[in-house]
Amino acid sequence: QPIVVTCADGYVLWANRQLTNEVFQISGSNNTLTGAIYSNADLRISGSNNQVLGSVKYVAQFEDAGDDNSYTTPVPAVVSPPPVSYTLADYQPGGVIATTAQAAGRYTLINGDLDVAEPEVLDGLYYVTGNAKLSASGLSGTFTIVAEGMIDVSGSSQQIQPYADGLLLFSNKRAAGAAVIKLAGSNSTLAGVIIAPGGQIEAAGSNNSIAGLIVGDALKLSGSTLAISFTAEHCPGASDQPDPTEYTPDEVVVKLFNAADLTAVALAYGLNATPLDQFGTRPIFRLQITDGTDPYLKAEQLRPADGSGGDGRVEYAEPNYLTQTPEARRGRTSWVVGDDVGGYTQQWAPAMIGLSSAHTVSQGAGVTVAILDTGIDTTHPALASRITGGFDFVDFDNDPSEEGAYGLNPGYGHGTHVAGLVALVAPAATIMPVRVLDRDGAGNIWVLSEGLLFAAQIGPDGQPASDDEAQVINLSLGTLRRTQLLEDLISELTCSDDDDDDDDDDLYCSATGGVVVVAAAGNNGNTMPHYPAAETVAGSIAIGASTPIDTLAGFSTRGAWVPLVAPGESITSTVPGGGYGSWSGTSMAAPLTAGAAALIRAAKPDLKAVEITTRLIDTAAQIDGPITKRLDVAAALGIPSSGGSSRAFRAFLPALSA
Repeated sequence: QPIVVTCADGYVLWANRQLTNEVFQISGSNNTLTGAIYSNADLRISGSNNQVLGSVKYVAQFEDAGDDNSYTTPVPAVVSPPPVSYTLADYQPGGVIATTAQAAGRYTLINGDLDVAEPEVLDGLYYVTGNAKLSASGLSGTFTIVAEGMIDVSGSSQQIQPYADGLLLFSNKRAAGAAVIKLAGSNSTLAGVIIAPGGQIEAAGSNNSIAGLIVGDALKLSGSTLAISFTAEHCPGASDQPDPTEYTPDEVVVKLFNAADLTAVALAYGLNATPLDQFGTRPIFRLQITDGTDPYLKAEQLRPADGSGGDGRVEYAEPNYLTQTPEARRGRTSWVVGDDVGGYTQQWAPAMIGLSSAHTVSQGAGVTVAILDTGIDTTHPALASRITGGFDFVDFDNDPSEEGAYGLNPGYGHGTHVAGLVALVAPAATIMPVRVLDRDGAGNIWVLSEGLLFAAQIGPDGQPASDDEAQVINLSLGTLRRTQLLEDLISELTCSDDDDDDDDDDLYCSATGGVVVVAAAGNNGNTMPHYPAAETVAGSIAIGASTPIDTLAGFSTRGAWVPLVAPGESITSTVPGGGYGSWSGTSMAAPLTAGAAALIRAAKPDLKAVEITTRLIDTAAQIDGPITKRLDVAAALGIPSSGGSSRAFRAFLPALSA
């Protein structure tokens, strides 16, 4: 193997030069490094308010000349080889990795310089004999750049995933003391290993999120509000194949270009030609695997041609990925018992987002908010009069009530808690409970998609376009895998893709303006994407969690794909049995935002879904941290806000680990 893998130790930064002239410098401020850092020589911090959540190791000298930096006690170490190494020849034409990429139609040789100045989607492995410059903003894709010269990433709002062996950027330029890789843009999310064995790596931009490992001859962090986190999936050699526990066994989701091809495709690929289910009348099927093949591998066999194999009759194929509440994924068993209706109405969050002022303009009358979750306690005094008929897609009946027991089932009470926060922000809105998660807070993308379509286009009476459908949908749930099924469906429902003739949704979009979809960003505390929040579909919005002191909650997932935060730490809301309790998570931040969307839709019914989500972002309050915008409901309704951390008027309960 060309790669030595020891990054499981959790390193995020590693400076390899064995000299003592400031080899590793952190001169920026407000940076969060979730992982270990190491220098084979000096390690110097001159910036302020930097936080290192991992071990700090150095060989020669350690110095902290800044203010209010937080880290574990630095530990002297011995000179060690870096935790990863790459062989340049493997990526050159004829190399092992280059040959594999070429066979897949995903290898590009650039003789000279690569200059990407306009937004585009890059794909595959790029070998550059000169310098590489990514100056375009909004650049996206799954790719690896290996350059013999320097690499300059100066564009902003980039979303980049690694293509080859966890590697994102590799500069082979030898230049001691010079920046051969420079990360100068802002508001970008980069994932993967960034390595410069012979030169300095400088991170000079602001508000960037990096999930992976940075290894350089020397390192200089001069930017601010940079978040770097260790993510095992971006270790070199890590497989892109998800763990089998991430999807339902023995079945695959397949969309055909023509439904008439179902039998032929099924027989050719070891599938039962009688589908387990069909998504309405569309050529999208949930099919049983009959030959024992793993669902992920089966989906790879079926994947459409587009230069990488598969079957041309198939538009897409993917496992039926499991969905879960962020709180259940992090092992949070339940809420904190013991609050009351006064604690619910007078907690810190309403004042923070300017809710009292907002209610002088709108309380959400005439708007329905669908809660796709574990169900709702429909008898709760704070909710009973506000609920319209929903549906249970778990048991497939008309009773979307919570099931389970407190302290036993990690999902129990989640939907009720979420619904109470929508009711708090939009007290005149109607709530539609749609149960898509079981008592343990788990479901799958097929059931979630059924729930989305029901909420937005069918409604409780079973009659499309009968005015009982939802105008806002809250998703305090998700999966760690991108799915084509959810991306396409949400694009259709939000009307970000209303010219798609295949879905024939023009009438729906002209009549409704699309449904606003609000999704929790996740509670991983790093930049790992959480879908569908990370789909970045126009008209949908990913929400992180903030604290009573107007900072990003430590547990909240962050990244350029999370444009907004809302209160999510120690939030009191309704729980089954008529009571109230406190819970922390982005699941709490999302319904506060969904309620805000309902207030806007009630006050300005002509606004389209994409205009509402844009308004929420553009009118947000400015805060410090990796995510700089916090929900301001009053400002979103066009009035001065009385919100802010200085107006929090109630002591809050201790935060739980998320």
